[in-house]
Amino acid sequence: MKARGPLRRSVAHQYNIYLDEAGDDGLTKFRAPGAGGGASHWLTIGACIVSRENDRHMVAWRDEIRNRISSGPAQKRSIHFKELNHAQRRFASQVLAEKPIGIVAALSNKQTLSVLPKERFDVFKRKNQLYSYVTRYVLERASNICKRHALKHGLAGCQARVIFSRRGGMNYKEFREYMTLIREGREVIRSKGIIDWDVIDPERIDAKDHGSVAGLQLADVATSAVHHAVEPDGFGNFEQSYAEALRGRFLRGPNGLVLGFGIVPMPGLHKNPPLTGEQLAFFQSLAKN
Repeated sequence: MKARGPLRRSVAHQYNIYLDEAGDDGLTKFRAPGAGGGASHWLTIGACIVSRENDRHMVAWRDEIRNRISSGPAQKRSIHFKELNHAQRRFASQVLAEKPIGIVAALSNKQTLSVLPKERFDVFKRKNQLYSYVTRYVLERASNICKRHALKHGLAGCQARVIFSRRGGMNYKEFREYMTLIREGREVIRSKGIIDWDVIDPERIDAKDHGSVAGLQLADVATSAVHHAVEPDGFGNFEQSYAEALRGRFLRGPNGLVLGFGIVPMPGLHKNPPLTGEQLAFFQSLAKN
């Protein structure tokens, strides 16, 4: 991700932003410890950000993980975090931690949404609305870091290509229209953050199948690793070692902190959301330089 000399001519795009999700956007019948089924407590949207120069290495980075966790003629070309055991997940996180990528994740504590005014809660109950809303927080920060990186390394222009892991039931044409509404200031529920529209063009947003793009598989590793730090398992426990391995890849805001920029709890800690001691300690540890 290096640039030398005077400002370079702008090109089609200098960065790729790969997005994936962990959890679901169900808002009722949350999963109870020891019980089968039910909605996740959190919806996490995460992104791996990589320069165009380094994007060519994504397949090799994915294969570095895949070739250690599977073997034989029937080994899968793709990797999926939920199919890995604990040791494989730790290894995948450790490998990703060594690569020149940036990670951003926004985590919606869905149980807190029920206390919102009915008209606002009803908006989030619409199909894909919560998913889209949480995603905008990721794109706000991803676009900001791309611009900061471009300016630091003397790039005259800065554009990013946004690639989603294709989600069942998601209409990406509607999502691009949602992004256009935000750009025009016509969205129903606003965010305090701002997407840098020099970097993000709604028409450059695309979706691909998880197994067809190595970058999406690495975004799955990053997003799922963060999600497991706050989502209780079937016994009510949390697994934070995956996210801890990736700590050095979480992006930092202008204040130098990860909390609120690279990792974004929703609602923020200043609103005193209901968190267990382990969840709170995880987030608070990201508020340190």
